[in-house]
Amino acid sequence: MTKKQDAQEVFTRLEQNKNKLREVNRQIKDHYESNSDYANLVEQGKAVSDKKKQLRTQLNESIEKLLESRDDLKIDVMSDKDLLTDILLVKVAKQEQVTLKDQYQQEVLPLFSVKFKAE
Repeated sequence: MTKKQDAQEVFTRLEQNKNKLREVNRQIKDHYESNSDYANLVEQGKAVSDKKKQLRTQLNESIEKLLESRDDLKIDVMSDKDLLTDILLVKVAKQEQVTLKDQYQQEVLPLFSVKFKAE
């Protein structure tokens, strides 16, 4: 970057490139779907997927407690991620050092990303 770019300029370029990427992906998908062999395989895949869903539903009836436990754990993991993010953001904002270690005693560093949502 030779000239300083402002956030709006980069955001606008990002949005434009995301739209171009969607269009290119749509064209690729259309090209694939125009081939009858590909279309037949997709249909067969859908039939297998439907059969797999039906079988999973039947099998899940016998492990309801295990599935509930999994759902509870997912909620716990999401809550802890949010809490950890809040703690680390406060530390980073205060310019405090952030040092964490995983179960193998390897140092891990936080990685932040920015997401946008329309108001």
